[in-house]
Amino acid sequence: MKLTHVEASRKLIRKFWGLYILNCTDILFTYTFLKTGGFYEANPFMRSIVTNPYLCLLIKVILPGIAILFLVHYLEHNTKPLAHICQWASNFIILVYFLINTLHIYYFFTIIS
Repeated sequence: MKLTHVEASRKLIRKFWGLYILNCTDILFTYTFLKTGGFYEANPFMRSIVTNPYLCLLIKVILPGIAILFLVHYLEHNTKPLAHICQWASNFIILVYFLINTLHIYYFFTIIS
């Protein structure tokens, strides 16, 4: 069954918000683990950012939230091609963040045991 443009856009918007939640949990885990002193940020770009909590909040929480709001607005008023590309890209990024968060959960249980 093929989705209408409106249904596809709604599905994509749900994915964006799911991705946003995964992104926020990633930074919460990362920041918490860094405070233990036993972990380091593996992402070279984020390594200098996580040392500043305000910059970290801006880069990982506020800016992605604003970007999602703009994408949602755009998708509600425009055509399919961008939606199709966003579906594939969001699937890939969700998979990456799911794996990262799974690793964080593993570390969490390793720490408390």
